[in-house]
Order: sequence, then structure tokens, then C-alpha cells
Amino acid sequence: MNFKIKPKLYLQDTALPLMIDRGIIESADQVLAHFEKLLEKLYFFDSEYSNDSIKFTSEFAEMLEDGVFSLGTPILSNLGKAGLPTASSCVIKLPQNGGTLLIEEFRKVSKETLNLGIGTGYDLSELNDPLRDLIKMNHVIHVINTELIKNKKRPVACMATLRLDHPRILEFISAKKNADFSQWHFNISTFLNTSIFDLASENKDLALIDSTNNKIRNIAAKELLLSIAENAHYCGEPGILFKDRFEFDNPLPQFPYLSTAPCAESAMSAGEMCQFSYINVASLYKNNKFDWEKFARSIELMTRFLDDIIDGTIKYGKINSHLVAGKRRIGVSICGFAELLIKQEISYNSSESINLASQLAEFLLFFSKKTSQNLAKERGPFPLFASSRYTNKDWVDRKISNAKFIHEKNWNELNGKIVKEGIRNASTVIHPPTGASSQIIGTSSSFEPYYSLLHGKTNSYTKKHIYSVIPEVKKSIVRNFKNPDDSNKIINEIEASEGVFSDIKKLPFLAIAKQIPYQQHMLVQSAFQKFTDESSSKTVNLKNDATVIEVLDTIMLANELNLKGLSVFRDGCLEERIS
Repeated sequence: MNFKIKPKLYLQDTALPLMIDRGIIESADQVLAHFEKLLEKLYFFDSEYSNDSIKFTSEFAEMLEDGVFSLGTPILSNLGKAGLPTASSCVIKLPQNGGTLLIEEFRKVSKETLNLGIGTGYDLSELNDPLRDLIKMNHVIHVINTELIKNKKRPVACMATLRLDHPRILEFISAKKNADFSQWHFNISTFLNTSIFDLASENKDLALIDSTNNKIRNIAAKELLLSIAENAHYCGEPGILFKDRFEFDNPLPQFPYLSTAPCAESAMSAGEMCQFSYINVASLYKNNKFDWEKFARSIELMTRFLDDIIDGTIKYGKINSHLVAGKRRIGVSICGFAELLIKQEISYNSSESINLASQLAEFLLFFSKKTSQNLAKERGPFPLFASSRYTNKDWVDRKISNAKFIHEKNWNELNGKIVKEGIRNASTVIHPPTGASSQIIGTSSSFEPYYSLLHGKTNSYTKKHIYSVIPEVKKSIVRNFKNPDDSNKIINEIEASEGVFSDIKKLPFLAIAKQIPYQQHMLVQSAFQKFTDESSSKTVNLKNDATVIEVLDTIMLANELNLKGLSVFRDGCLEERIS
């Protein structure tokens, strides 16, 4: 079966250099053949189940060509090539003996995993000296990534986590205090339970225990939280992860979560994986109207696509994990939220943005779950369904209390079918950062605000990398300043100030991340989190002059908003460290 496609967005100067740099294609003249192979494989995987695979693949191709779909970079890379090594993230239990890392086994496992393009999470909580072993691990990953770059392959990030009550937690929290970030490939986060906030408010201690459950000493809960805030203020790490909240949403608690994907959007058990791809919501706003019907249809197509990709990974990949097949987890997400706001001239720092975020998030969860439930009728539920929490109506209904845009009757009907008939995928909505995937199609990442109003572009003739004002930003300026002299002056000012529009009172919807109050960052994150199966990767940006206490306040607010994780970044903190 031959599917023709001309993905215009992937033929732009901004896309091709990034695709080549990421190892997705080797040269510009390969791009069309790459996409045709991708679609042929999709048809092949889907046709094993369905009779309408030609129609499905053709409709998917149209969305891809129009820039509605942005594929996760591992999928975009591997699906157009021989075999299908895998997609996205995997958590591997650390090889260790009596609390000591077995470094040679770690090197062997890591080389195989990273060569497949898998970002990996490792929990260090069973190690006696996690900081010492983390430094060893980081050196291994650095050597592997250096080799990957040399061979024009994508380097891979990793996550290291540690429980808050580990005896060496203070050393771990400050692991990057004097680090050379150019040599670091691990993000670090600490797993905590919400009970730490009760201890802190009551001025109580937390008991630090070793891997054999022996109490080593006590430490003031306030001191621990303050130490996290001080180090996050200094260099943006560690992040925090609410272990009990992750586990509450774990559909199979008999397989406890060990660590997370590199950006903490998904917690996983040993050897687990998840497939991610994204819907560009900015592309759905045309003629001053958002196309909710097309958004719902795009969710249905993307859910089916990702379910097909799981079969490709299982049958043709090199991953041997019963949980990949047993859970069939997928992550449908979005990108282009900031661009969508600018198109509508809605400020990120407004109640309107929160309302829009809530509606997008609810649609994502509802229509992905509805599609997954329909797929279960045709293809069968995920194999571990019968032993999962999806058989418990109260657990399945836990998100309904947040519903505002889809009638409760529809939610109840869908959830009743899930409990009775099953669902194809153990998770359907997860929010990764989207990074390169959104850059390739030229839109904003995930539901983050813009970090700059400039975007990079490679000149086709000179091959030089230049920066210019984002096209949608230019359009909005021209709309609001009819005099060309006035609009050109503002555009020139933005270019001269590295992508910042200083007078945001005039055009508040052009505020970038560091101009938005941290509380608003977190309220938008909360709006998406309420309808997410797992978690959402989101950076809470702080002004350069933010204090340690303000960072601590963000941690407290994350708890109040029932977030599953928090990552903060104070503007310019790394430049201060380097200087």
C-alpha cells in the first residue's frame, strides 16, 4: 500500500535541520520517502485488526500533512526506518548488590537502552551511597551520549530519583551544587509523600531509614523542604514528585512505580514504556474559531495510532517486557497552547487561559478514553485489565468531579462501559514537554508559554542560523498597530531584546514565561493535571530576583493544587553559577 504525502511543515527551513540533527533523516531529499514508509507501517499494523485501515491511514496522513499531528521524535525517527526499535521512555531497575551499584551491568544495560533512543529513569533509593553512584552513572551516560552524537544519533536524557527519607537525601538534593552542566545528563528529583507537609506544619521530624528499614536519624521536615527550595533556587534542581499521588492513579498498584521518564511526565514500573505523540491545538484555530469537532476527531485518530505503535514495538522492536504488552500505555498530549492563546489574543496570565486549558484537557481525556474503550471491543482490553483498578467504578469515576464541558451523563455512560467491557490502554493522556517535536512543526511546546518571542531558522542559501520574531507574534502586532512604522518598531525592539516585549500592558498576551507570575504557571498546570492519567511536564518560571522563600512557596502551592510534580527555574540562575 502506497500512501503519498507532502507534509509542508516538515519541508520548511526550521524543520529539516532539526530532523537531520536528531537523526530522523539523513538529508532533505529523504523526507517524503520517510513519511511514506511511516504511513505504510501504520497501515500494516492497523490492518491486522481493522477493515477500514486505508481510510484510517489516509485520514491520519491528512492531519499529519496539515500540521495537526506532531509525532514523538522516537516514533517519527524509527517508524520511517527498518524495524521499529521503540518509542519514548523506560524505567529499569538498577543492577545492584547489597546497596552497591554494579557498574558494569549498568553500563551494558544503558548502552543497549540509549542506543534505542529511550530516555530512562532510575531510582537510587536502594543504594547506600546514591550520590557517589550517580556520578559514576552520569559518566557512563556521558560516554554513551558522546558516541551517539558522533554517529549523528540523538543523545538521551535520564532521570535519577531518590526517596525523601533516604539517609543521604541532603547530599542528593545538592548533587548539582558544583556540577558542570555540560557534562550532566541526569535530571534529579526526590520522591515525597504529601504527609511531609503535615509534619512541616506541626514542626515535626521525618525519620530517615535505610534500605533494610532501619531508622538512622531524624531530620526536621521544614529543614528538608527548605533545602530542596535552596537548591532549586540555585540551579533549578531537584524537582519534586508526589509518590502517593502517582500511586493513587496507578491502574495496577501490584506493579509499584520505581522512577519516572526523564521529564517526570510519567511514572513507570521496571521495564515499562509509553508511546507519546501530540495534537497541535494552534492548527485547529481558523477563521476566528476553534474547531472542537476536529479536535475530538484528532484525539480519536491519535489514540488509535498510538495503540498501533505499541504492536509495532512489541512485534518488531527489541524490548522484552511483559508490562509493555500487559498495560498498553499510551500518551496523547498537545502542543501549540501558547500559539493558540496568541491567535485568540488571550493572555496566559488570565482566567480565560485556565478555562481553555480545562476544556482542552477534559476533551483529551474523554475522547481518548472513549476511543480506547471502543478499541477494546474490537481488539480486546489491555491484558492486565481484569486485575486492574479499571474494574472499580469509584476509581474510574475519580475525575468526573472536575468535569465542566462534557455532560456528566456522557462521562457516566463511558465509565460504565469501561468497567463492564474494558479499555484498550491502561493510560491514554500524559503531558511530556514536546521539545523537538513541537519545534519541528514550528509551534510552541506542550502547554508552556513561550520562553522567547523569537524562533530560530536556517537560511537555505547561507546555511546560517538566524533568529526572527515568531510569525504568529508578528501577525498579532500588525493587527494591533495598523501603522507600519509602529508595528515595525515593536518587532525590531523584540529582536533587539532577545525575544522580550517589555511593555506587556499594551499587549498582555505577548508575555513570555518569565513575565508570568509563578502562581499562574501552576494554575494552568493544575487545569491540565485534573484530566491527566499520569502527570505533566511543566517548568514553573521565576524571575531572577525571586527568593528562596518564593521557591518554597511554589512547593507549598504544588501540594495545595494536588499536582504530581514540580520543577522550577529561576531566570538566569545557571548564568550566575557559571560566572
